[in-house]
Amino acid sequence: MESAGKFTTLEVQAPECAVFAWVNPVAGALHRRLVNTKGSLFRATFEYIRWLTHRPPRFVFDESELPAMMRHQSVREWPAAKRTHLSRNFFVETLAWLVRSGIVRKLREEVE
Repeated sequence: MESAGKFTTLEVQAPECAVFAWVNPVAGALHRRLVNTKGSLFRATFEYIRWLTHRPPRFVFDESELPAMMRHQSVREWPAAKRTHLSRNFFVETLAWLVRSGIVRKLREEVE
């Protein structure tokens, strides 16, 4: 599986747009079931979304971090006049992939 490695080593360049998906606590039974196990909801979602996205910024996955999935993008290089517009696009696009993947619905089913 493709990954950007540990989130603790990501080079964040503030200001930054970021979206996280997590299960807390990391060592808990729910985390093991939804994140760690082969074919888990988070792994399957990550693989599906990575298949959908062909350009950066792409989602990263790390089963040992609190944010199991993350997508981030520095806005430092964006023209100041376009930062609001491009940031909105980042969040709308990211959330659309999460909804399309079914993770939002499936997580709700897990807690009901």
